[in-house]
Order: sequence, then C-alpha cells, then structure tokens
Amino acid sequence: FLRNTVIKGGQDIPEALNEAIYDFGKMTFETDSKRTAFILTDAPAHPVPKGNITEEMAKEKIEELGIKANIICLCSSVLICFLNIIVTAIYYIIYYELL
Repeated sequence: FLRNTVIKGGQDIPEALNEAIYDFGKMTFETDSKRTAFILTDAPAHPVPKGNITEEMAKEKIEELGIKANIICLCSSVLICFLNIIVTAIYYIIYYELL
C-alpha cells in the first residue's frame, strides 16, 4: 500500500485527514493483527468535508477495521524535528537489532 502512495499538494490548511483515514480501507491486514495507526499532520482536518468523505465516515471506517488511530498535529518545524527523531530511533533499533 505505501509503495503506491503518492504525496501531492501541501502548503494548505486544513488537511484532508478524513480522506486519509478512510483510505485505511485500501490496506490489507493479517486477520488476527493488532491495528494501530499513527497519523502525523501539520494541520487539522477540514471542518466541512472537501470531498465525499465525512468525519463520521472516517470514524466508522477505523471502527469497522478495528484500528486504534493516534493523530498527532504539530506545526511544520516541530513535525520535521519529530520525524527526524523517529527516523534516528528506527535506525538505531534496526542497527542494534532491538526489534
């Protein structure tokens, strides 16, 4: 799923967060898997749907899929710093085989 994801747009506030959450339905999961999503964004969701997906539809989708969603909204500079920390932590976990 992630290999086919295209990042586009940007530099706008608010975000298409409901659409992103709804797209979890395009992912495949193991039947008995624990499902947790971490969504990092630099702006809140559209208060009024920009497209066809409402906040209620997004909530229903993650409930249907059994996903625990963790949404973190940070300003751009803090988000970049946070992502650098995460990437560095993953590097050390892989390098030292801590997984």
